[in-house]
Amino acid sequence: RAADYSRSSWDLRHVFQFAYVYELPMGRGRRFGGNMHKALDYAIGGWSLEGIARFQSGGPVNITIGQDRANIGSSTQRPDALRNPNTGPRTPEQWFDTSAFQMPAIYTYGSAGAYLVDSDGRHNFDFSIAKSFRIAEQHAVSLRGEFFNLTNSVSMSDPTGSLTSATFG
Repeated sequence: RAADYSRSSWDLRHVFQFAYVYELPMGRGRRFGGNMHKALDYAIGGWSLEGIARFQSGGPVNITIGQDRANIGSSTQRPDALRNPNTGPRTPEQWFDTSAFQMPAIYTYGSAGAYLVDSDGRHNFDFSIAKSFRIAEQHAVSLRGEFFNLTNSVSMSDPTGSLTSATFG
């Protein structure tokens, strides 16, 4: 039971999310251009910048052997852990130290705990620019331009955690 005492499969150690709305100070009744003509205010007044930024560490990956070595009828058993696997090269081809695991002896359980490997963290920037047009006192129409994943950040999938897979690690 002690080997199963670990992080949960959805554990994210660090998450920082920041949402913002900044109304540009240009247009009628604002700091810059407070007395501009109504037609000019329709063009350059009332714009706002909005966005969401999210940074998170990677989730855990469970390493399994893909075979029933302990002869218990389940192939979700774990390998033997030789050292900390999180010191690997951290490349898309090999994310963690795959040589840190080995197949356990036949009819035995592996010594590796659950969810030992950390996957890659993620970051994302969403941005929008918006303009609100007042039609009547209680009604307005909004024009928005939204840009998701503004920096075009790549999010790789989690590394393969099955020791017998050709794409392990």
